[in-house]
Amino acid sequence: MVGQCLKWYLEYHSLLDTNQSGFRARRRTTDHILRLHDAVQKALANKHNVLAVFIDIENAYDMVNKTVLLSKLLALDITGEMLRFIQSFLSRRTLQIRVGSSLSSIKESANGAPQGILLGPLLFSVMINDVSRHVFSSSALYADDFCFWESGSDIQLLEARCQESLSKVATWCINSGFCISPSKSAAVLFSRKRKPPTVRLALTNVLIPSKRDYKDLGITFQSNGLYTTHKQNVVAKCHKRLNMMMFSRGTSRGQANPPPHHLQMSRAIGLGIRHGGVFFLC
Repeated sequence: MVGQCLKWYLEYHSLLDTNQSGFRARRRTTDHILRLHDAVQKALANKHNVLAVFIDIENAYDMVNKTVLLSKLLALDITGEMLRFIQSFLSRRTLQIRVGSSLSSIKESANGAPQGILLGPLLFSVMINDVSRHVFSSSALYADDFCFWESGSDIQLLEARCQESLSKVATWCINSGFCISPSKSAAVLFSRKRKPPTVRLALTNVLIPSKRDYKDLGITFQSNGLYTTHKQNVVAKCHKRLNMMMFSRGTSRGQANPPPHHLQMSRAIGLGIRHGGVFFLC
């Protein structure tokens, strides 16, 4: 009930970032992916380059700072009984681990957004809602998957702009209680050049990897703007599932109703093809 009310309030008053596609009605991963895809294809068609930075936030859900979250709710004018309920909901939450028949001691959870209920993802959306406002670059956000990019002909200028945005995101993370993983984050330079230069972007004096391809929300982006690797991965997975179906069909051959696991594999194959299928024509 509270989750539905909060969701209505955030959407009705347009308080959530327009770049956020996670946990929202009529939004999906394709919205996030298409933003970057469209920017890359347009830039490459005009013989420009795109430098994209993919940010990985370590244990994003578990690191939600409750004090910062409540202050952000107040900033969105969420007060009264709603705020008091959320404050009570977040306070004195405990954790206990079971291994077989043994139980660990009970520990109080200092940080973290509750998961498994509607209110948890909504609170996390509020927590990460303002991250894109701290970058000058174009950006896309799906839950905690955040990326931003710059396009143009001058690669050094793109590098300088992305470095500025990266530093601002790092400052935002510190103020919000999050931590970026430099090794899991990446920079990808999309270019038609045969030998594009290696970009150097640093996060608190630690270089983030510069890659030729990067997998974001199940789609492998390549620096040349194509999706050859993604297509090959999809075909390989489909072949594997088809081989499993052929191997396990046994006495089910000729039956009017196929076994349940065959139907599950068929659906999995269909979902694998449809996810990102809009790029197969590229």
